[in-house]
Amino acid sequence: MFTIIITLLLPLVSIGIWRQSILKNNKKSGQSVTIGKGEYVLRYLTCLLCMLVIPWILLSLTGNDGNTILRKLLESREYAVKVLCLEISMMLVYAIAELFVEEAKAGKHEKIRSVLSKITDSKAWSVFRKYIGPVAVLALTVLVVCLNFSMMSDRVLWGDEAFSANTAHKDVDGILQVLYYWDNHPPLYYYWLKLFGTLFGYKVPVFHLASLVPFVIGIVLALTVVRKHFGLLPATFFVMISGLGQACLEYNLEVRMYALAFLCVMGCFYCSYRVIADGSRKTWAGMVLWALAAAYSHYYALVAVGIMMFFTGVAVWIKYRGKTWIKGVLAIVAFFIGYAPWLYFFYAGLKNVSRGWWMTEILGLDQSLEIVMGGRDEWYRIPVGDSVSGGDPGSGFFCILRGKRRSTYAEAFCEKLV
Repeated sequence: MFTIIITLLLPLVSIGIWRQSILKNNKKSGQSVTIGKGEYVLRYLTCLLCMLVIPWILLSLTGNDGNTILRKLLESREYAVKVLCLEISMMLVYAIAELFVEEAKAGKHEKIRSVLSKITDSKAWSVFRKYIGPVAVLALTVLVVCLNFSMMSDRVLWGDEAFSANTAHKDVDGILQVLYYWDNHPPLYYYWLKLFGTLFGYKVPVFHLASLVPFVIGIVLALTVVRKHFGLLPATFFVMISGLGQACLEYNLEVRMYALAFLCVMGCFYCSYRVIADGSRKTWAGMVLWALAAAYSHYYALVAVGIMMFFTGVAVWIKYRGKTWIKGVLAIVAFFIGYAPWLYFFYAGLKNVSRGWWMTEILGLDQSLEIVMGGRDEWYRIPVGDSVSGGDPGSGFFCILRGKRRSTYAEAFCEKLV
């Protein structure tokens, strides 16, 4: 009940802030404005609606215990505090938006724009933009790469990683047989991993290196291509998120296809942007090639680039009209021709998944976010030899199985290693 009362009172704070701003502006301009009761009521109801709708939608999406928000408010003080914090935040956002509108009406935005232009034209800003900013981003990039590189010596693999390592030992035909009978993933990453194993040896740090290389290539592209076309700030965010995010720190070096698929999707996005910008044949070809590489890396990447190519074709037609839609159709046809050799395996994988897939239910938003942020349920450890193909179980190499249930095929491969 206390939470409900505070909720009903919070819009009055927003109205007070807005009224004080009105009186201040009118005093400076020498005008006298009378605020009617109807406007007070309208602003109160609008603020209350924003405070209730947005936070309560977020709470309903993140909750999965089957209880209503009202019941949890009455039974849990901790939950009531959480709701109040969200509502107060929403009230402040609404109040700031009202002040912004009033300042726009009073013509203060021109003053703000004038001040900002003076700052951007100053010598200090010019030095920061040309020298300090790029050097700081470069230093951050070196730190991020070194941080990820420092984890390469980790000799811990979990079940799916052990599966990748064992599959890379096979020849070309053997990899396809393993993927057909045991796995449901496209083959590009396994051949990529085999290439590194053949060149540098089938050791765990080498397998991590095979994932580190695509990550580093993506960072280099961010500092060059992304920075050139989108600016320094987006490039900085790309480096920070891909290099320091909790999930990225976990998957950048994982002996799986995620880093390679991410790089290919990034390359497809860049070419898609260039296609919309200039529409040259080179960028169309680049988009198709990067899309094929992504589709041969992971099926989720296949979905991503498929959507990307479709909307790129639509955007090009909207922008240029005429017969430009033909280029989009030809790009999709070229993509299907390039992916045709794998369609049989793709169909077989769909049949295997339809008979029994590990994902048997749709998770709630809170659990999904926990997985995205790198959350885990349980860990199972099985000692394995120093080399992926065998060795002394006590030499410090471990195969890790994670999740509520042990993966049958992953555990079988781990037992084979032991």
